[in-house]
Amino acid sequence: MARRLGADPQTEMARKIALRTAFVARFIILRENRKSKVNKAIEDLSWSLDATVDEIYRVIRKTLTEAGDRTQIVDRDLKRAKAYSERTVDYFIDQYLSRATTSFRDALADYQRSSELLGRDESIQKRSQRSGWRIG
Repeated sequence: MARRLGADPQTEMARKIALRTAFVARFIILRENRKSKVNKAIEDLSWSLDATVDEIYRVIRKTLTEAGDRTQIVDRDLKRAKAYSERTVDYFIDQYLSRATTSFRDALADYQRSSELLGRDESIQKRSQRSGWRIG
């Protein structure tokens, strides 16, 4: 990510964390109906606080393709999640920062909490049983 003119290091770190949170959250949504065997391959992933979207992107891609998912589908979902995060991060930076995690499992738990707040708990549980996400 290119450094923006006038942005201090603390602001840049906050944006990096928010961007990563937005990317992972969107990726979960895009993958929630995929086969469980492949999704389970990424559930134990974790990252450092200063990890970039590109680093997580590469790890998820490698993990899913090694688990047998088709590269074309993985690439499509990853590109969509990254594009979404780049479009929305500046508008929702405070929300993404408050939801930041350093593991995929914690991001899944956050996804479930958000769905419950929106009153979608029952449909999420049905979908997660089909897709294999171990939510919570």
